[in-house]
Amino acid sequence: MEQSKEPVFYLNGKLVPDSEAKVTVRDRSFLYGDGIYDTFIIWNGWPYKMDDHLERMINSMRLLLVKSPLTRTEMKKYLISTIEANHMKYGYIRFQISRGVGLLSDRWDRLESGPNWVIIPYDEFKREELMSQVEKGYSAVTTATRKIPEGCLPAQAKHCNYLNNVLGAIDRAKSGADIGIMLGTDGCVREGLMYSVFLAKDGIIYTPALGNILPGITRKAIIGLAQKDGLVVIEKDNMDPGFLQSADEIFISAVSKSCLSVTRMNGKKVGSGRTGPIAKRVRQLLFADMDKEAHNKQRSNRCA
Repeated sequence: MEQSKEPVFYLNGKLVPDSEAKVTVRDRSFLYGDGIYDTFIIWNGWPYKMDDHLERMINSMRLLLVKSPLTRTEMKKYLISTIEANHMKYGYIRFQISRGVGLLSDRWDRLESGPNWVIIPYDEFKREELMSQVEKGYSAVTTATRKIPEGCLPAQAKHCNYLNNVLGAIDRAKSGADIGIMLGTDGCVREGLMYSVFLAKDGIIYTPALGNILPGITRKAIIGLAQKDGLVVIEKDNMDPGFLQSADEIFISAVSKSCLSVTRMNGKKVGSGRTGPIAKRVRQLLFADMDKEAHNKQRSNRCA
């Protein structure tokens, strides 16, 4: 296929240009946020931690009782085909699956048709630009909007209902900060609006324990890489904002953010006010792992 002037999506098994990718307004993902999704970073032509992301998608569907329209093998095939069709080297892909079509909010089990699914490529970037961006220091605030408790929405599912995060993002925008960090209803640090939170204190890395937070794929990769490198990582329950404020370093992780340093927290300087040595080391480890995986996977595919 010749390179298109507009991105092409996989929509329900068909490759279509952006302008022709349409789903009925009666889809429950549009009406109620009733669906799941995941975001992949494409690094040197390969989706980093693809298997981990697909596993989380499958777990999310299982938690929300969404019937998967695809097998794991098919999900891989269509994901890679989307990368190839769009000639992507560095960028992002959103893979979304709705419950299906149905107007009545409480009749989730009475659908007019089954799941709609789409794979959307977006925001291509240059490697050097991203690596330069993450070296800068960013400002953060704790948002007035609190994280929805686990008993209300399953934190382990990456679902399409993001109103809680949007309200937090409005708080963040009003403050003028770059990054918003949400507290739980108990006042303890949970996670960022779209990212996991880490801090370093006295040479030890801390991050909120799993529970009422999304099990971040980049978070998991960073913990494993840091521990392998000899760094101590503690997943801490009941991390209060004072512990966050007294950190030597704060950094966040996400597919779209890689590993960004926070140098100002709620208007006050974090540590030296500059990107710290632990965050720099973590970034080095992460980018090296992304390079290694892309190289190995592409070589494996060529030999297959």
